[in-house]
Amino acid sequence: MAREIQFGPYPTGATLYAVLKRASDGYLRDVVANAWDVPLAADWGDYDIALTEDSTTGHYVATAPSGVALDGTVSVIVYEQAGGSPATTDTYAGEARASVVNIGAISGDSGAADALETMLDGTGGNDLTLAQIVVSPTGNDPAVLLSPSGSGACIELGGSGSGDGIEFSRTGAGDALDANMAAALQQEAEDAITAQASAIADTVLRRTTANAEASSSGDTLDEKSLLGAVAKLVHLIEVSGGTLTVKRADGTTTFFTQTVTSDATAEPITGLGAAS
Repeated sequence: MAREIQFGPYPTGATLYAVLKRASDGYLRDVVANAWDVPLAADWGDYDIALTEDSTTGHYVATAPSGVALDGTVSVIVYEQAGGSPATTDTYAGEARASVVNIGAISGDSGAADALETMLDGTGGNDLTLAQIVVSPTGNDPAVLLSPSGSGACIELGGSGSGDGIEFSRTGAGDALDANMAAALQQEAEDAITAQASAIADTVLRRTTANAEASSSGDTLDEKSLLGAVAKLVHLIEVSGGTLTVKRADGTTTFFTQTVTSDATAEPITGLGAAS
């Protein structure tokens, strides 16, 4: 069997590994010695199971070591490796899914478990992948059906027993569904970012100078700012003698002043055309 350990979604390009922890005593699986050990920092490099990313989907998988039944009694803890080799200081990334169910451990009848697995995939043994489990409350159409053929993954939801309310399907041995879901999630995230960026831009363009003047955010009011430039364009301006005064939004309070230099011989500007 393969790909029993599955983890994600997680940022793409990460170096991840899994450590197996037995619930009954907290021992860790030494994949070099193929035995359960009392956790030791010095042996940390013997515990890691490297995870491989499926393309750049952010989904990572690994094959469980032989002799270990991932039947709910073993935790699959994932770490992100920071250096050249696994270390106890590596960052905890989460817990992975284990896609193997030990039917013998659940039922207590290894013979019945062998018969069930032989019926489903013809292999015998006690371990079934989750993709081979069928749940059918009525015995007719399944409420949940995962991979009836064993060659791909399919989820059918039919609450009435007479049809499928929702159906997700994947054919072949690849991860088309996972890739499609990742692409859909990425598109949703990009759309949300675009919408938020547009909302911010619209808020900036529509914000009044009065609100900007009253805000406590940013630097102290100063003419050498974007607000000062906008105020000079749209606020009341008065020229008296050699002084130009730009008012605040209320039209009364002085925002800033500038010295005016005049030239009686200069040609007057009578208009400005549209930008080109």
